[in-house]
Amino acid sequence: MPVSFLTSLRRRVRSIPPSSGVYRWLDAKGNVLYVGKAKQLKNRMQTYVQAGAKHSPWTAIMVRQIADFDITVTNSELEALMLEANLIKELRPKYNILLKDDKNYVYVKVTTQDTFPRIDVVRQMDNDGATYFGPKTSALEVRESLAFLRTLFPFRNCKMAIETVNSEQLTINKAAKGPQEPTILNGVIPIDVVCKDRDRPTPCVDYHIKQCSAPCIGLIDPVQYRALAIDGVLSFFRGKYQEVEAKLVQRMKEAAAANKFEIAARLRDQLARMKKMQEHQIISDTSGANSDTIGAALLSGHAFIVLLKERDGKLIGEESFALQGTAENLSDVLEQFLPQYYAGVSDLPDMIVVGEAPSDRTAIDEWLKNLRGKKIRLHVPERGKKSKLLLLAEKNADSKVRQSEAKWESEVRKVEAAQKELADLLGLSAIPRRIEGYDISHLGGTATVGSMVVFVNGKPKREHYRSFNIRSLKEGDVDDYKALAEALKRRLKYLTLDLKKEELALKVAEILVHKGRKEDQTPLEAFVKSHEDQVDPEKIVAKDFLIAEKGKKIVGCVRLKIYKDTTVELATLFIEESFRGVGLGQFLVRKLLGGIKKGKVYLITKTTLEEFYANIGFRPIREMPEALHPKVAICEKLHCNGGVMFMMFDVTKQKPDESFLSMPDLILVDGGKGQLAACTKILEELKLTIPIAGLAKREEEIFLPPPPPAPPPGSAEQPVEGGSSAHSEGPLAVPKDSEARFLLQRIRDEAHRFANAKREKRLESALLSSAMDGVKGIGPKKKAEGLKGKVRGQQEQKN
Repeated sequence: MPVSFLTSLRRRVRSIPPSSGVYRWLDAKGNVLYVGKAKQLKNRMQTYVQAGAKHSPWTAIMVRQIADFDITVTNSELEALMLEANLIKELRPKYNILLKDDKNYVYVKVTTQDTFPRIDVVRQMDNDGATYFGPKTSALEVRESLAFLRTLFPFRNCKMAIETVNSEQLTINKAAKGPQEPTILNGVIPIDVVCKDRDRPTPCVDYHIKQCSAPCIGLIDPVQYRALAIDGVLSFFRGKYQEVEAKLVQRMKEAAAANKFEIAARLRDQLARMKKMQEHQIISDTSGANSDTIGAALLSGHAFIVLLKERDGKLIGEESFALQGTAENLSDVLEQFLPQYYAGVSDLPDMIVVGEAPSDRTAIDEWLKNLRGKKIRLHVPERGKKSKLLLLAEKNADSKVRQSEAKWESEVRKVEAAQKELADLLGLSAIPRRIEGYDISHLGGTATVGSMVVFVNGKPKREHYRSFNIRSLKEGDVDDYKALAEALKRRLKYLTLDLKKEELALKVAEILVHKGRKEDQTPLEAFVKSHEDQVDPEKIVAKDFLIAEKGKKIVGCVRLKIYKDTTVELATLFIEESFRGVGLGQFLVRKLLGGIKKGKVYLITKTTLEEFYANIGFRPIREMPEALHPKVAICEKLHCNGGVMFMMFDVTKQKPDESFLSMPDLILVDGGKGQLAACTKILEELKLTIPIAGLAKREEEIFLPPPPPAPPPGSAEQPVEGGSSAHSEGPLAVPKDSEARFLLQRIRDEAHRFANAKREKRLESALLSSAMDGVKGIGPKKKAEGLKGKVRGQQEQKN
């Protein structure tokens, strides 16, 4: 922590009120590093900032990043605990103990509030009256269990809302229809039901294969449906397997008596599976206890939790949780795990068994009591059955955390070996930590998309992935070389953009850039007049311009025009022909736009200049602001042959991109010599010396750029430093079991997957687009109404 921050924070912490509450440590950018609670905020927070304080390595790293804090004062420790749990779940601070990505956990949802309940697998609990079981760590196991249960309990799988018709409405309906013979289906007189959001006119195939009792056509009433299809599922997830077993045994005997031996064998296997599930109940008694036993293990600061569920005295399940963050002791782990886990659990136990009491046990006891409506006992056993069960949970947690540590170390060693082998193979001067992979995807030349994936230390860094809609190809054109070159150029150009360096280079070339001054008025007017066929001559005011001069002669200029309604236009950009092609035009525009802090800048330009302005950050738009309509009409008349287009630069969206500003250690392109040559040309054009390789799909061959031409004999010219020292005319000789090859294949395959995903998304957007998109005054609602009217008109015309 910088001394300036530390001094300021000490002073501010001293002024904190002596109250309970929640504190949030923030870094210099305002990001939340850690959320904590305290009975005395002032005392707790002083332990972080006081001089000479001793911290664990993990806390010390956090403390060095602290630049600010925020607090929320509460009335009690209980309020502080609840607020802390909510903030941790919402903000997911880096230095808190966290449940690893709770989106991975699932719940079984039984809509018991419905007339005909449904059973779903969901990612979160809602306060909607449904019955939930979970969280479960394996969605696959849950879905397999439901598929198995559905063969025994034919619950519906559709999303329709099915309601019975009330007696009053039924009387009205019968009176309207008149006397009719009752309909009989499969020997049953259906009851009257109403299906909302009906998605089929008749029962689905599930009914015909006896995995649904067809409540959608009234073949079963609500009471029968619950008894037949729902109660058994509820019993199963509550750990009461007897009903399921009894049903299986009965059906197996019936099938065997009817000589249906294949069905009987299948039921026998299902029964064996049930008994195997019960074998996991290694501890059982007659106490009828409902408890959760939580075993925690800590290794190298990483925590693992194993939770054993006991219901009616039987051990019915185990859940495992790997926790993010680094902890100092098990008490801290439990203190942060308990609120995060039980805030999302519906099936709360009577007792929670733990190995150590959380440091703030009183607040957690009160919070659990409020959560359930009656006391949940937090128990630390010393002997007896609970102690044995806790020992089992801790043994499992310790085993899992050691396996996790060993797996992590193995993966790290494997990645390090692959990186070192790759550096040797490609002749790199350093191990490639950041590798970027590029690929192109299209559908017959339409929706061409370029992908960029990033691997850092052998692992994908998905927040740095980027994609490019290729603009240099017309619809239907197929040219992977050109598309790859465009994607790579649009990515790498950010490594070359440095206004200070560019301005220094211009000074070396004796080109000075400055804001227009009073003494520039006359030469500027003369410059504009001499090029009035290409430069907007309207009201020249020198102070509005950014001017480039060489030898006191103007060679280029650019200006912004602000209209009365505050609309801003890039109105003028002109570079003398002999000074074009060296980046002067783009430099002037970027320097001018750099002085704008917010808002949008509009541009009317020739269609041939789209790529020029797109490289600066302008994007095509359909319509210009009203203030520019008169100028639009003039430009369209002047350039009726070449055509004009409208573009816009949004200042708020031009924030520095961390991914684009990071220098890759290696570039990998999907392809062979042709793709590699196209990309190498871009590196040469941008004067970047980044190692590059190609990986061809067919033979999984690795290609490198051809060797550079040798300097003339006797020349003092030296090879350019950086980049790869290895070059190859043909593919490299690499063992098939090479870790380096496997690493490159993973990156190539991920680039291919990401490109395909982006292309499919682009095609989907195109299919859902309409000619009404972008038309002023037409929003989503009017668009939907228009499309409905069009369909209705087509149907009427067809009829």
